[in-house]
Amino acid sequence: MDHVEELVASVLVAAVAMFAGAWAMRRPAVMMPDGQIALTGTSRPKRYMSAGVDNLGALLLLAVGGVMLTNIAEEHFPSIPKWILGGAGCLLYLVYFFVCEAVFSTTPGKALYGLRVLQLNGERCTWQCALIRTATRLLEVNPLLLGGLPAGIAVIYSRRHQRIGDMLAGTVVTSQHRKRAM
Repeated sequence: MDHVEELVASVLVAAVAMFAGAWAMRRPAVMMPDGQIALTGTSRPKRYMSAGVDNLGALLLLAVGGVMLTNIAEEHFPSIPKWILGGAGCLLYLVYFFVCEAVFSTTPGKALYGLRVLQLNGERCTWQCALIRTATRLLEVNPLLLGGLPAGIAVIYSRRHQRIGDMLAGTVVTSQHRKRAM
């Protein structure tokens, strides 16, 4: 299998996982009684479409960066094991989410649909929160394991409709224009 076929297969697997996870996250959320933050679960299409945009953006970074890494490795380090290149590719995919959420408290997909990641106290997502959210993606939305199923189940059944990474990081995905409870 050449690089193009591997890339196409990876994109298809990621797309299936993304659609499975987005379908599982379709349950609407409600304003929390203690709630400083109005959750975005009522806007199912926004959450679904933002996930799609972000996965495509991360896959684009993976594709471009993967080709560049492979070319550099073949030219300068011909004996480097392929699993190291694969690991570097996975890191490129995760960097998309980490940097966007740490710097902007949102990703391009979330921003496009008016969503952002905030701490439970309403403050912006910190570097530490973004790192925890990103690290948990390895288990929650990994297309080689259970796809988006763990994240989807957590969103459906958690009190604030959060992924496991959100619970561990103390964050929630909200509308850009959040409302405060009276």
